[in-house]
Amino acid sequence: MTGQVKEDVICRMRELGVYYSNGSIHFVPSMITENDAVNSDQDIMYTDVHGIQRSVQISSGSLFFTICQTPIIYSFGKRNEVKIVMHDDSIEVFEHMSLSVSHSKCIFSRSGHIKQVYVTMNTLGLSE
Repeated sequence: MTGQVKEDVICRMRELGVYYSNGSIHFVPSMITENDAVNSDQDIMYTDVHGIQRSVQISSGSLFFTICQTPIIYSFGKRNEVKIVMHDDSIEVFEHMSLSVSHSKCIFSRSGHIKQVYVTMNTLGLSE
């Protein structure tokens, strides 16, 4: 990657509120508003960690991006929550806006153990 590409990636992750600290991925989407989200349901195509083309449906009012080919879906709600969908379709839910060190390592190593991450942001106090 060129220096400009690296700078653009770093800036966009900051705009999306993605931070890395002490081995964990943290979601602090203070710059995201409901105006940044899609305004209709959409099927999004992406390439997973195994190189397979996949599709994920996101709802109106959501925002999609990937970290190391792992889908991250932001949505707005009444409370902060992170929901992790594992490779076996089991679900882990947390009320804090960060991933554990072990979950973060799964994403960074592209192990495929984590299928998707859903981040719900509390809309109270967000500006439009």
